[in-house]
Amino acid sequence: MFPEEEEEEEEEGQEQQEESERTEAQVEEPKTAPPPAPAASPPAWPAATGAVKERLSGTKLAEWLRRRVFQLRVPLAMGHAELLEVLQSLDDEKLQPPFEEAKLWLGLDESEAMPPALAQLITDFRDVRSRS
Repeated sequence: MFPEEEEEEEEEGQEQQEESERTEAQVEEPKTAPPPAPAASPPAWPAATGAVKERLSGTKLAEWLRRRVFQLRVPLAMGHAELLEVLQSLDDEKLQPPFEEAKLWLGLDESEAMPPALAQLITDFRDVRSRS
């Protein structure tokens, strides 16, 4: 073999070794997945925190109810207008747990548990309506 060929072979060997070291370094670094996002919860409504100082009624109350149903993802067996009529027809005492009369008006059985989102909606509605 000629000395030039030996040098070329040594250079090729060094290049291959450097390349394998780079590949190993890349493989050794484990890629970690980003931490899971926190579970999304419905945003707190101002009435629950006491931020609403005025009493809602009429169109504003209907808009509030429609928005809050969406925020809480309340499963309804009736339309928003009908729900508003039912809630407005009940006084504040009947809009408190265990919601027995409210359940009957909403088509639920007295013995079955009220969905948590619906219970939260009724409680928020009572609070918003009673603000003065």
